[in-house]
Amino acid sequence: MNWNSHKPCPYEDCGSNDAFSYNTDSMSGKCHSCERTYPRSKGAKFDWAEDEYPTWWGTGNNEETPQVKHETQIKPVPTEVLTPVHRAHRDISKDTMQFFNCKTFVNSKGEPVKQEYIYPSGGVKTRFFPKQFAARDLKSDELFGMDLWNSGTSKTVTITEGELDAMSAYQMLHNPKYPNPVVSLPSSTPSRKLWTNVNDWLIKLRQDHPVS
Repeated sequence: MNWNSHKPCPYEDCGSNDAFSYNTDSMSGKCHSCERTYPRSKGAKFDWAEDEYPTWWGTGNNEETPQVKHETQIKPVPTEVLTPVHRAHRDISKDTMQFFNCKTFVNSKGEPVKQEYIYPSGGVKTRFFPKQFAARDLKSDELFGMDLWNSGTSKTVTITEGELDAMSAYQMLHNPKYPNPVVSLPSSTPSRKLWTNVNDWLIKLRQDHPVS
């Protein structure tokens, strides 16, 4: 089968730029970010979807059954069931992964396929190994891990650029008696809105630990 991977998702509410795979033989595909198949899943599609990813359904009609061309039937898109686990990765321990609720999705051979980083509001950034990224419902005004630390935790906080960096720093600085909050930015170019929204959190984090 001929697959074109790391393509933009055709569904409007997904927003992924590189998580969609399209098969030119079956004329169908799947997004590994929103987990929907194309073209059968429900959801509004972009105007360019039919041109970019032709289907057996034909163009510009609402027929309930697919149009068969040259007596070729629609071929099913193979989907692999992935298992989410908390597992050590890049010297980051399983316990640290579990603390940040970072799950690695492995295939039937136990090989890592993707990793999910869950943000405070439920948005998810997904890394497809080795280094392709997609996002779902991700807000640009919050920090990864900020929901793990209570008010008055510490007078200092470490902010990293990436989620794995945050987990590495947390593991390196971890002290059960004196917690060291570690969070990361949602992107390498944080907006002014981000700092405005997290300012209250930073103040509350330090309120019982004034800087001397």
